[in-house]
Amino acid sequence: MSRWIRSSVIFLVFLSASTTASHAATEEERKKICNDAEQRYQKLFGKPSAEEDVTIVKMYKYNFCPPQL
Repeated sequence: MSRWIRSSVIFLVFLSASTTASHAATEEERKKICNDAEQRYQKLFGKPSAEEDVTIVKMYKYNFCPPQL
């Protein structure tokens, strides 16, 4: 049983390290990603997210837009 647990922990550590490193974006990349997310939102709902009564948080390519509320 301990071999299974050890293998699982190693896998989870590797998985979390690889996903964190691959999704890091610079500020310029985040702006482009958020712009793409806004365009996708407008295509789906037919209006800008700024026209909603609440703050719309969009997620695209593992980035939240806006990143902070």
